[in-house]
Amino acid sequence: MMKHYKSFLIMFFLFSSFSLLQVMGDEKQTVVPKPFAEFLSENMKKTDGAFPVYQEGNRVYMEFPRKWNGREIEVSGQIDHGFGMINRSVNSLGVVHLSIPDSMTVEFLQPFYTERIMDRKSTYWDAFRASNVPVAGEEYPAVAISQDGNPIIDITDVVKGEKEWVNYSQYPDVRSLDPDMSKLNSVQVISPQKGNSSGREEVVLKVVRYHEAESEQYAFNSMAIILPNGSKPLYLSICLRLLPEKDMPIRLATEGLDIQTIHFKDYSQNPYTVVDDSLVMRLQPKCACMVYVDSLVPNKYKEALQKGILSWNESLAKAKVKLKIHLNSIKSGIDAASVPFLVSYDMGKVGVSSQKTVHPRTGEILSFRINIGHDFKKSFKPVELQKLIHQEFGQVLGLSKVSDDAAQVNALSYLYCVQKSKNVYQDREFITKK
Repeated sequence: MMKHYKSFLIMFFLFSSFSLLQVMGDEKQTVVPKPFAEFLSENMKKTDGAFPVYQEGNRVYMEFPRKWNGREIEVSGQIDHGFGMINRSVNSLGVVHLSIPDSMTVEFLQPFYTERIMDRKSTYWDAFRASNVPVAGEEYPAVAISQDGNPIIDITDVVKGEKEWVNYSQYPDVRSLDPDMSKLNSVQVISPQKGNSSGREEVVLKVVRYHEAESEQYAFNSMAIILPNGSKPLYLSICLRLLPEKDMPIRLATEGLDIQTIHFKDYSQNPYTVVDDSLVMRLQPKCACMVYVDSLVPNKYKEALQKGILSWNESLAKAKVKLKIHLNSIKSGIDAASVPFLVSYDMGKVGVSSQKTVHPRTGEILSFRINIGHDFKKSFKPVELQKLIHQEFGQVLGLSKVSDDAAQVNALSYLYCVQKSKNVYQDREFITKK
């Protein structure tokens, strides 16, 4: 009797689970996107670009053209200003693989790269690729369909900070968010035709958010009553940059060099076991690196900053590579958030620091921010700042250690020398033998 009772419970559980899944599936199918004519209204504002943006009141929507299906985008951002900070890096989604299979959904996929087969001619390539499909990071249902059949999704929660395409939890002074006060101020569209030096199409959302602010942890007035916390504005940029269809060539790492790497497990080098390997982080070696300097950097530091960065051209010349670094100033009409490589000065964290976005599959350094935080107690000496900037920029170039010896030249030569073979294993072998 007990055995039959257990069987009944199992059958009941399976039937209930199936029914629940069926109901959930039916509910998901009931979300029907509006026709474009019904979605569009007289009060709606549209900004064209690679990803058109629509605004109506406090609601914000973004269109994802289906022609971008399968392309990669870099989702990044920065704190434009607020809480004493200027052009400060924020954490972000980074590189996202777009999947737009139809007019109903948009998927942000972030593939699994810790296990790979680097040799596409391997007999295991097709089977491995089928078993290591990209994992969906997020799926966005379309709320409307454009005239061209493109899905339009609601990104109001992204603007409000309730859905984190970017976050800035590394800054403890920026406290709790009041999402209802968040709003989209404007949309900047960057394209190659408008002088974008990176040659990439980009949309920048200019957002203002309000965060809790308090001068001290316990603030009392003369009546010894705890005062309420106030709110301060934080001006933020959220960037969607369409990446080139052609990847930067991957370069595998080798031992004995002070370079930054991305570790992975390779299934194609040995048919009997997995091989631990790494690829290098580096800038695109075929393009000049244009570094912009924010206009608010004090004049007394500009020469030191320039020398600290451009001195790397001497090391690159010794390494006999084509990569060259150039400096330019942020001028009127250039949005600092749209610039991939930027140096800024503010009243934020004291000292020189940097943060970069690296493509997890290729190792390409897509963007970086170098920030100089003012020291109220002890101002920087130009010579000292030049040294600090020089060291920090070495990290940006992909070095793990900055020195003045031949080892550094060898590391730069390995990172940025011309590709010797399209086969990544042969490329490494040819370079290490020279």
